[in-house]
Amino acid sequence: MKPNSKTSAVISPPSFPYVPVAIGMCLFILAVGAGLLALSSCSTSPEGIVREDAVIQTISNAVDHVRQYAPLVPAPGNSLVEPLLAMCSAALAIWSGYLHRNVRVLVRAANGNASPPAPAPSPPTAADLAARLAATKPPGS
Repeated sequence: MKPNSKTSAVISPPSFPYVPVAIGMCLFILAVGAGLLALSSCSTSPEGIVREDAVIQTISNAVDHVRQYAPLVPAPGNSLVEPLLAMCSAALAIWSGYLHRNVRVLVRAANGNASPPAPAPSPPTAADLAARLAATKPPGS
């Protein structure tokens, strides 16, 4: 039996290809983030840390913007977009943690609380060992 064209539902493909665009956006964010990390990482000056913080905030905003459109991606493509967004977020969290550690070091150094590492103890000499041994011997032995 042939369905009537007036009563049958017309199913058309989506007019906007969400999957390639969303995956492309995620990969672009990862590539730009990695490039900016390579160019501005290891900041040890206050200006460098401010610049690095601005980069982290910008990339974080881009990830959040893409995350808003992730539910629009159909099921097969959604399984690729969500892990890519999670990888972006995890990379940003690691980078942000590293940045905050650098901030703590700079604040300690600016406050004068940066103490040098404790010197390693010198190995005991033979005279030190003989004195300790004599001190631990019971009297009359």
